[in-house]
Amino acid sequence: MGNGYRKIFKDATSNLRVVIDCEACDNQGEIKNDEKNIFAMRYINNML
Repeated sequence: MGNGYRKIFKDATSNLRVVIDCEACDNQGEIKNDEKNIFAMRYINNML
């Protein structure tokens, strides 16, 4: 339920944010509910 884009910091020392395409949802704003994506999201959640 997003817009298909992400905002990230330009670099570690900057407060400037840039907009990039979301590769996870292929700019559609939603991630498919399949086994591959569920595993990836669990992996990322454990890293945070």
